[in-house]
Amino acid sequence: TVQSADELGNMAGAMNTMAAAVGERERQLRHMADTDLLTGLAQRGRFIAEGDGLLAKLSHGREMAALLCLDVDRLKSVNAALGFDAGDALLRGAALKLAQLFETVACCGGLGGGTFALLVPVRGVDGADGVEALADQVRDAVEHKLDWQGQSLDLSVSIGIAHWPAHADSTEGLLRRAEQAMFEAKR
Repeated sequence: TVQSADELGNMAGAMNTMAAAVGERERQLRHMADTDLLTGLAQRGRFIAEGDGLLAKLSHGREMAALLCLDVDRLKSVNAALGFDAGDALLRGAALKLAQLFETVACCGGLGGGTFALLVPVRGVDGADGVEALADQVRDAVEHKLDWQGQSLDLSVSIGIAHWPAHADSTEGLLRRAEQAMFEAKR
């Protein structure tokens, strides 16, 4: 930072201000590129990066994590019958409930097309039973009714689960496994 009262100092001050503004704008653009504009959740790339950071903090032998992949059921039917505004309202409601559920301990992502991902450390629970209880908790929190222009819409989700470290050692690997399980659940 240059400080001076002369013309050169004024120009240097203006350049410093401009550089700070450009840096802030770049930060905002990066955030917008990594964030789903409809839901405000992390997009796939940022979700994977944040998930890998969360996994790196866990103790490999003593802790586990679960990646839940959720897909909104019948979203295409809602969009076809009532329009995209109704479908978007369902997705925003689901994202809000999902983000509030584990806001300080989990990573949440909006993967597009009505699909969400949630990576949660699982501590002090009994293996698969604890993860199933976690999935039930997520389902209870996210599924809701929405009154849309006089129509009552029920939100339901299909969930696929992958366990860390048993199924994969990275968020990307877990996400692939959980997405496969979610597609099986939808069938």
